[in-house]
Order: sequence, then C-alpha cells, then structure tokens
Amino acid sequence: MLRILILVAVATSLAFITLKLSGIFSWSWWWITAPLWGTAAAIIFVTGVFSLIVIAAAALSGKEGSK
Repeated sequence: MLRILILVAVATSLAFITLKLSGIFSWSWWWITAPLWGTAAAIIFVTGVFSLIVIAAAALSGKEGSK
C-alpha cells in the first residue's frame, strides 16, 4: 500500500513539474512539489500518532497490571 502511495506521489509530482516547466501552471514551486513533501509529512504524522497510541496503551496496561 505504501509503495502505491509513493508511486502516485512521484507520478503526480513529475506531471506537475512538467506542466510548470512547460508554462501551463504558474503555481509556486511549493505547490508543485507538494505531493512529495506532503506524502512524507503524512507518513510521519500517521507514524507518530500510531506510536503515541501504542505508548499510551502500554503505559495504561502497565498501570493496570501493578494494581
């Protein structure tokens, strides 16, 4: 699933870069490269949230076991 997400992000970025360089898009380079850094940011965010949930669950189960 992650491979497909990265493949779509790269393909979209290449299309946006091509359209920018050909003069069709006048968007900022931030928006042209957004599929790349946006995908990376989303993966990091989801991983962070998942890690916090796992840590919280481990902490709560540790407290319940010591009672």
